[in-house]
Amino acid sequence: MTSLFRSVAVFLVIVMLSIPAVGAEIGVSNPGFEQLGADGSIVGWRLIAERSTDTAGLVPLTDGVYTGVGAVGLEVGTQGRATVESDPVELEVGKLYRLSGWIRTIGAVSDPMTKYPTAVPACLTMASFPFTNHSPAVGGDADWTRVETLFIATQASDRVRLHLGFNGTARGSALFDDIRVDPVDDITEYIPMETVRWSGPGFRYDDKGWIFVHIEGEPFDRGHQYGSLVSGEIAEYIRKLGVLANGDDPEAGWEGLRFQADAIFLRKYDDEYLTEMKGIADGAAAAGAEAWGRTVDYRDIVTVNSVIDLGQWHNALKATPNSLTGQAFIAPDEEMAVDLDQHKCSAFAATGPATAGGQVVFGQIFMWGGFAGVHWNVICDVEPSTGHRLVYQTFPGGIHSSADFYLNEAGIVFGETTVMQT
Repeated sequence: MTSLFRSVAVFLVIVMLSIPAVGAEIGVSNPGFEQLGADGSIVGWRLIAERSTDTAGLVPLTDGVYTGVGAVGLEVGTQGRATVESDPVELEVGKLYRLSGWIRTIGAVSDPMTKYPTAVPACLTMASFPFTNHSPAVGGDADWTRVETLFIATQASDRVRLHLGFNGTARGSALFDDIRVDPVDDITEYIPMETVRWSGPGFRYDDKGWIFVHIEGEPFDRGHQYGSLVSGEIAEYIRKLGVLANGDDPEAGWEGLRFQADAIFLRKYDDEYLTEMKGIADGAAAAGAEAWGRTVDYRDIVTVNSVIDLGQWHNALKATPNSLTGQAFIAPDEEMAVDLDQHKCSAFAATGPATAGGQVVFGQIFMWGGFAGVHWNVICDVEPSTGHRLVYQTFPGGIHSSADFYLNEAGIVFGETTVMQT
């Protein structure tokens, strides 16, 4: 599952298509490393001991700089990790910025055995970035190379970080100069307009493996936008669910799921949800979505949205009493003894004095099989004609998360911790 950072950033990226960016210059302390303290230290920058190995060194340079009279060098010896951090940089939450700088490397090579995540030699990040985000890396014997990465501010006060050995260790040395954080005035630098697909007021764009979908209006209208924008992904997800239901005959497996969803769930959905799913089906069909040579229809979309509930039957029935039995809930110590491969999604929340700033920290781990789980890469931004705007992680055609991660415009977040009772 994506972290709260990812979910919040997603919401802000979508909203930013209609929000002008900041125009003021952002101040990075001593960006050219030309100011030294009385003790020879570099003003505004420090080596982070807890993120660096004992062999790491931070060296002010005056020779071989890119511009001006100063630069900074990071060294790690034969193998190690060095991270340097700037003084705070003030940003505006939800705005788009460009982090850039110049890097030169001498014999900089990351550890090739470090994977998941993969170690890289020299790069830039912000302190708020998750480990998956960094500028393009520079390594080997490279002359001065400009690197940059775009990001959306998720906190008002952040810090620039310089790395030699990120997500692992490296050897060699790296020089850094002219570090900048600049506001970006045009959101199309982040999302080129030629990559955006439209369906009425709804739109879709893809970024780093995620599909971002914005839909709006009445239930059928927003459903039709949704279905037309992810029609191909809906069809592929249906085919995979058929394989999971019956590996020998996926079409028959899917037909079995369609029957169960029709018999048990379809008539229990509220009218608004049924209407939205009808719109999704019509939109997908109009865009050419097919499974096993048949056009995707209404029952397919109802089934897609019911599969998670159908999949919980076996465990749920074990814990659901009937009139002749007692409850079968397991004890807390038995819950903790569950085998690791049976662990499920888990959420966490911290508020008030439990957090550094007194605000809410919220996140969830999403656990699902990889075969179909790769399709849970849709971030759906729903702006209904009535009710609150809502952002959630889901699968193609999902009108609910099922990954159980939501954020709405009223500031309410939703998550879920699965226990064996379910």
